[in-house]
Amino acid sequence: MKFDDLISKSSFKITSDGKYIFFPYGAFGKGRIVDSEFTYQKILKHQTSWFFIGAFAPAITLRHSFLLFVAASSIIGLANYITTQILIKNLAISDVRITWSEIKNNTSKLFTFSAFTDFFMIVAGAIISFIGVLIFVSHKSTNDLFLGIIMTSMGIGIIALSACSMNNKSPQRSASRDRRES
Repeated sequence: MKFDDLISKSSFKITSDGKYIFFPYGAFGKGRIVDSEFTYQKILKHQTSWFFIGAFAPAITLRHSFLLFVAASSIIGLANYITTQILIKNLAISDVRITWSEIKNNTSKLFTFSAFTDFFMIVAGAIISFIGVLIFVSHKSTNDLFLGIIMTSMGIGIIALSACSMNNKSPQRSASRDRRES
């Protein structure tokens, strides 16, 4: 699956009659019935764009100032909320809800990588974590301290993501999932 599928398609549920229901806030809010393919594609593009903006723009500001990082994250979060509200304001509210287990199942299908990718992610995660710890230990400023914490957290997150992928491929897990689906 493509990366944009990973980001955005887990926010949707397909009803028995083939309609898409969009859950902009996951299990916390009500779903919105997507009325056309054009709107569906527009929402997918919106979700993907805001993911990249939200992931990379604040990270760039962190090197300059932690306060700038907090301000950028807050502004981006607010802008994402406002643009999402504008995008969904004309969509009908659905009575259908999405559960945490559905979100987890949708996401776990997307987090299954090849053996090579799993190995690469473990090595890259370990290297990023190690560099983060080195920056944290030898910090010369507050920004280096926060950078070390964030890099270490990212490395651990990458390793955890790879572990999740390996867990999804395990024979026990596959047999258990097949039994639940039938």
